[in-house]
Amino acid sequence: MSLAVRRRTGALHHQPLLALSAVAGGVSLATLGAVLSVGMLATRNSSTPGAPAYAVGRDAPTSFGSIAVQDFALVDGLSAAELGGMTHGIQRLVPQDQVEVQVSLLLTNATARSVDYAFARQFRLVSAAGFEATLLAGSADPDGSLPGHSSLATVLRFMAPRAVDDDLFLEFRDPGQARVVRIPVGTSVSPNNRAPPGGLETIQDHTH
Repeated sequence: MSLAVRRRTGALHHQPLLALSAVAGGVSLATLGAVLSVGMLATRNSSTPGAPAYAVGRDAPTSFGSIAVQDFALVDGLSAAELGGMTHGIQRLVPQDQVEVQVSLLLTNATARSVDYAFARQFRLVSAAGFEATLLAGSADPDGSLPGHSSLATVLRFMAPRAVDDDLFLEFRDPGQARVVRIPVGTSVSPNNRAPPGGLETIQDHTH
């Protein structure tokens, strides 16, 4: 069962991605599963100072190729009143005091060798105020191997607390080099300070 939710997306002007087409036979992308709606970590983890920042739609170079955030969406939580009091049995319910951040991500392996990835260890969503969001399960296989000269498109989902004008960043820790890649993915806005929603949409899982 899908949930109709308010969806806010960034006004993005995408640049062409320089991703390589998958040429390795038998490469299959993991399908999306059910998302476990969990809360925030209580610890503060400020975004990495001095980390190179790349805009949405731009390739960020890595030791094995590149990563790119193709798009992102911030899904507002709905109150019990807005749901007509029917909060039981609804999948992927976003609490009113939190926001779900959906990041459409493309990983490209430009080398001839396979590259292992682990989303939970290599990616994190942090805010300028220093909070680290929780990665939600179900986007794709959390651990895997990307064959040489191939690409993987997936969606990462995070649950973050709503805050007043708190900038959000996706950070990637490249196992092949010391530096951290940082990509801005919007601003979390409190219920009393958010812009009027553009309408209701049904969020659907998808991979490319």
